[in-house]
Amino acid sequence: GPATADGNRIEFRDQANNNFQTGGFGLVQEKTFERNGYSASVATVLGNHEAKLGLEYEEETAEVVKFMSGGQRVDILENAVNPSRPIYSHFYWTTPDATVQNAPTSQLLASPAHDVTTAFLQDRWSLRPNLTVSYGIRWDRQEIYDRFGAKVIDLKDDYAPRLGVIWDPTDDGRSKVFASFGRYYEQIPMDLVIRSFSLERQARIFNFSPTSTTPDGLAEVEGEVESKILGGFSEPADPNLKNQYLEEVIFGGEREVAPNLALGVKAIYREYGRVIEDFLCIDDGTYCIGNPGEGIMQRVFTYDYSTTFPAPKAERKFKGVQVDLNKRFSNDWQMLASYLYSTLDGNFDGSYAPFTNVGADPNISAAYDYYDFFTDGRNLDVITNQGPLSNDRRHQLKVSGVYMTPWKLSIGASAYYRTGTPLTRYGYSDGYGRYEFFLTERGGEGRQPTTYEADVHLGYPIETGRLTIHLLLDVFNLLDAQRPVLLDQRWGFQESDNSSPTPVNPDYGKAILRTPPTSARLGVRLSF
Repeated sequence: GPATADGNRIEFRDQANNNFQTGGFGLVQEKTFERNGYSASVATVLGNHEAKLGLEYEEETAEVVKFMSGGQRVDILENAVNPSRPIYSHFYWTTPDATVQNAPTSQLLASPAHDVTTAFLQDRWSLRPNLTVSYGIRWDRQEIYDRFGAKVIDLKDDYAPRLGVIWDPTDDGRSKVFASFGRYYEQIPMDLVIRSFSLERQARIFNFSPTSTTPDGLAEVEGEVESKILGGFSEPADPNLKNQYLEEVIFGGEREVAPNLALGVKAIYREYGRVIEDFLCIDDGTYCIGNPGEGIMQRVFTYDYSTTFPAPKAERKFKGVQVDLNKRFSNDWQMLASYLYSTLDGNFDGSYAPFTNVGADPNISAAYDYYDFFTDGRNLDVITNQGPLSNDRRHQLKVSGVYMTPWKLSIGASAYYRTGTPLTRYGYSDGYGRYEFFLTERGGEGRQPTTYEADVHLGYPIETGRLTIHLLLDVFNLLDAQRPVLLDQRWGFQESDNSSPTPVNPDYGKAILRTPPTSARLGVRLSF
């Protein structure tokens, strides 16, 4: 938080100047979390079975305060109707009884709690000396309580099966063929209950004043915006809400092709089976929590509440083939190398949406708030939020190793090569104050540049009786590539820019993050 009175003033963001920030500190948060866990298990061997039964219980509590310095954050918007008179957008937390015409600045207070109960049973069955089957099932129950201690979500049908097989087809200890299947349920992070069950209400007020929070109808008309309060007293959850999970299938094989050298290949498939998200369920700005495409979340509103569309099924599918080459330490050296070809496609990034630039809001992102956010915001009949997801990389190569010289000097190195992630035109949302529209399909603007680098480590021991002094040298980013890691994908700075045929943002397509330059670190380690 701000250390001085100057820091506790209103923060301003000038959209005409690349969201240049002036004024106060901005978002202020005080958070205290406590987690207590208890577990017990028993294992036994019965013939060729190794069985294990376990119970776990976890309690989580938190105390959270959130507010904006100066009470609000203000975005300065350009006014196409009257350029000399900018429009001010005021964002802040307000009181539970606030109305658009009378929404005082306030803060978010939250004291949520989670209880998680778990039971699992697993068995490792050695059918033959060269064939082992592992199987089991895990049950979780997560109970979520609001700031008043009332239970608001009870997820108790989380049955997660697991199955794995390992077979040595040559029966000589030098080969293995393996396969596995698993379902993995999410333990919902506390962010959801902090924001959704703590009487959170957020005002977005438009006027011609840099400080007043009274809406101005003329500013709304000239800016084509509408003052509103988002959020309800408490977000209703689907009474039949089911927990979010993903399923994973892996199969592959490995063979020792030379002494201490193993070559392996495996195929990986991973996808969401169900997700939990929030959405605008009532045209008064109330959010609800549900499973997209199911129960109360079968349809979602458009931004103007004029109609609804079927909620798209959340998709996030990872497919990959990985080749590994592992040299165990022998003859003074070892090496690990892997190559992965993969695709990550769908319409839902997951718990973290990198393009919004606001961090993680797991299970309550803006993805399903309005149907418009699956489109460019204008042509609602065309889904653009689909294709390669934000972290999709088609090729990744990694190599690392160490060599012990005859002179006690150890030389270690690691290097990587990976192709870039997708490029997409992101459109600004005036109401949300960030980028939520997909002006092109995901990946429609090509790919970010390929990146590569290498690090080197040197170590030399000096033995002095019982004490050994290790002299160390690390050189990071030896190639000094300074390759672009992230290109600016913001098409403009306000919602009216989204329809421009050319980028309004002068930095569109330019690098805003690069791999670091070469650096070195000297170190000394003592061992005895």
